[in-house]
Amino acid sequence: MIIKVLSLCFMAALPVLALDPEVKGQKDGFMFGNFIHLKGYRLKGNPLKTKKLLSYCDCLVECIADIRCMSANVNMTADNNGRFDCEYLDFDKYEYGQNLTKVEKVSHYAFPYPSLPSDCAAITSQNKQHSNGVYRISLPPSFYVYCDMVTTGGGWTIIQRRLDGSVDFNRVWADYKQGFGDKNGEYWLGIDRIHAMTSLGKFRLRVDLEDFEGNTRYAEYDSFSVADEADNYRASIGNYTGSAADSLTNPDNPINGMPFSTKDRDNDKSSSSCAAFYEAGWWFKDCHNSNLNGLYLRGIHSQFAKGIVWKEWKGYYYSLKRSEMKIKPKV
Repeated sequence: MIIKVLSLCFMAALPVLALDPEVKGQKDGFMFGNFIHLKGYRLKGNPLKTKKLLSYCDCLVECIADIRCMSANVNMTADNNGRFDCEYLDFDKYEYGQNLTKVEKVSHYAFPYPSLPSDCAAITSQNKQHSNGVYRISLPPSFYVYCDMVTTGGGWTIIQRRLDGSVDFNRVWADYKQGFGDKNGEYWLGIDRIHAMTSLGKFRLRVDLEDFEGNTRYAEYDSFSVADEADNYRASIGNYTGSAADSLTNPDNPINGMPFSTKDRDNDKSSSSCAAFYEAGWWFKDCHNSNLNGLYLRGIHSQFAKGIVWKEWKGYYYSLKRSEMKIKPKV
């Protein structure tokens, strides 16, 4: 059963059948959501949050209002104070159907699939008030990303982040293809996903950098895309602006136009494997002006061109503290 819920519950004692093909949104001052109702079922898992509210309608409205909410469990029996227990989940039965369990007097509500924004910019277009954090998006299939909702208008999807050296970036091709790390910390989104996202339209790239002295710089490129695996995820990057100086398209070892390389898949132009020697997956040429996936060496060091490198700012003997690569559709 698919139902539509109005944001003002007193306007509808009972939900009405949904005629709108959209999953959820706001029209004419009213919030709406289309839900699939599974009576007598609960989806197990760690909830995003829990609340006690005056009606199950209020529970669903809360889910509609929170972009992270993908489904909800509602206890259909009120407690002694007349309130209903509501569990809000950032996952749904489409991913975790095996976790659906029969529970008397509980209902599970899920949005019809797909119900997710395609990137972080789509989230900000729905609601400008979202803060930085992990959100679920879908191409499909769905996956989690960290969204920068603050920098230059927000809506940036983080595809790479280094913070503290807690994640090993010296990985094989399969790892870089699928992605690895912690979305709340250091991670690589997965180059297959980066290709899928950038193939949907025109994107720009921003790189934010920080050294161990607290200085920050940025570089923006007016276009960015990654080819498919058959072309070894070749990078295509446009014109530079920013404060970090250009280390991606600079004629001396640019990554622009280069295929991706890892220690087990050598696609660079060097006579040896840049990825194996510099211990990172990257778009190496012969070898690099930049390597944001390099070893976490913590500032000044003595190993030529190793570490998290942005040569045009800090040179080859300095490994940066923080890097973020983020993409956003061109307007």
